[in-house]
Amino acid sequence: MRKILIADDSDNTRIYIRNALLSRGWTVCGEASDGLQAVQMASQLKPDLVILDLSMPVLTGLEAAKEILQAAPGLPIVLFTLHEAPQVREAAARVGVLQVVSKEAGLAPLFTAIEESLRRAASPLGPVGPLAIPVDPKAEPRVAAVGTVAPPGAGGAEVIGPLALPADQSLNPPASPPVEAAAPAVAPADPPVKAAAPETPPSGAAPAEPHC
Repeated sequence: MRKILIADDSDNTRIYIRNALLSRGWTVCGEASDGLQAVQMASQLKPDLVILDLSMPVLTGLEAAKEILQAAPGLPIVLFTLHEAPQVREAAARVGVLQVVSKEAGLAPLFTAIEESLRRAASPLGPVGPLAIPVDPKAEPRVAAVGTVAPPGAGGAEVIGPLALPADQSLNPPASPPVEAAAPAVAPADPPVKAAAPETPPSGAAPAEPHC
């Protein structure tokens, strides 16, 4: 169960707030009667949320909130005061108090502020514009806007519609050098063979007789 610390210099107001919180199922871990006591009890009791009055002895609610948030950044604090005004909200925001509720508005706005503060503190995501999106700081960007020039050595980019995607060189086969067509091999032609002329016996010689 969530623990809540109440700080108000009025005993009746603390009793009033404590009974209202208990009826809603919250646990009141401590009650402080001045700002300095609120700082000390916040350090000792480690509450999940602190309700501070603005006008308190020793330390005001804003002074106490500043001390508490220095020791426990992010601890939800609700300023519950009769002096609710724009300048009070601005001063509270500068300290780090985001919830300022007027006592004249009753307990319903106080309950709403408590629930919103506890829900925001329990959420792992902080508000980022209209959405809260976790970002992996180790992730490298996969797309770049059109016109973005890649740094030297970062590789080219192919522009596709409104996006420029890194070119994957592994998908492009390496270009092969042009191969000149070889001339068909032709066997060398044999020189022409001249027919041998028949031998003619010399003039005046008798023709050779055939041997038997």
